Amino acid sequence: MKDINGVEIKAGDRLRHTTHGGICRVCEPGTDGFLSQAESLILIPDDLPHRTGLAWVLNEKRAAKGEVIR
Repeated sequence: MKDINGVEIKAGDRLRHTTHGGICRVCEPGTDGFLSQAESLILIPDDLPHRTGLAWVLNEKRAAKGEVIR
């Protein structure tokens, strides 16, 4: 999948939401025990200790609203 700028998103990247500015780590399913059954990469918020239990599957809609930051 590609971000808003056409950059390929891969595990290990960080993705910034272009609307609200939130930053997530792009991870393989099962990272830190989250979404182990997912079929694609997942997003885990950078501020996870404050938002325990929150993770999302990376889909085309989320990818299109994100910007890879390295």
